[in-house]
Amino acid sequence: MVTKHKVVLTSASFMFALMLLFEFTKEQVFKGGLSPWQSHWITILFTTSIAFVITIFSVKKVLNLEEREQDVSLKEEKLKTIGHVMRVVFHHVNNLSNSLSVIELEMKTINSVSDSTLVTLNRSIRGTTSELSRLEQIEDPFDEEAFKIKYN
Repeated sequence: MVTKHKVVLTSASFMFALMLLFEFTKEQVFKGGLSPWQSHWITILFTTSIAFVITIFSVKKVLNLEEREQDVSLKEEKLKTIGHVMRVVFHHVNNLSNSLSVIELEMKTINSVSDSTLVTLNRSIRGTTSELSRLEQIEDPFDEEAFKIKYN
């Protein structure tokens, strides 16, 4: 497993080796013929260039991570919205199913359907139609109130 300590230690070790190689190469190329400030300026320019390149890669990585985080957040919200919709739909389908079960029971026992059962079924159908239409018109999927079940 990669830990932040390993990453920091690896980065520091890499920079140490790179700077050691740079200083060695600089001494070999200029054979000690640079004044201290000339040597410092070359080192400053080299390290600034390295920092610039590292910063470019770091910024790209951070922006990529932020974009992924936004994607994950959006997907979580979509799943939450789907869950809300499914809960409302399940409630109304269950009500319809119960009404149909009552009709089946009445047909088996009295061989007809009572007026009150038909009124209940009709109310359940209208309620389901109304709620599904309301769900279809929701414009803000982040509005928790929009998903409250309306009881008939």
